[in-house]
Amino acid sequence: MDETDMSRYIERVPLVGEPLGYPRLVGRRIAVVDVVIWYNDGRSVAEIAADYDLDEEMVRAALTFYDENRDEIDRYIAEGEAFFEAGYQAQLHDPIYLGMKARREMLVLQERPELYFSNDEPKANGR
Repeated sequence: MDETDMSRYIERVPLVGEPLGYPRLVGRRIAVVDVVIWYNDGRSVAEIAADYDLDEEMVRAALTFYDENRDEIDRYIAEGEAFFEAGYQAQLHDPIYLGMKARREMLVLQERPELYFSNDEPKANGR
């Protein structure tokens, strides 16, 4: 796919700290990163196209863009995973989250005590 064909399907939108812009499908809020992750998770080009109402050519263009800009896209994926992990770790120490988790576990215990107790012995970690 040449540069002209690629520009029909891929655009770069402004992003703070990224002078080139963030690559996504033209006219959509679907990033190249999203397509790559879905594809790497085992979804086919046809499945991605059908699930998100895309032309298969758009999906192939995103994957071609990835092949040509692998370092950039891999960096975006790694940054996204690190951001998610940091947020997850932060919530594990958040008193509001911990309180909600305890209330949810209490409700589950009231609804399904067999998940926690069997033969008058508590099960470890709800198992």
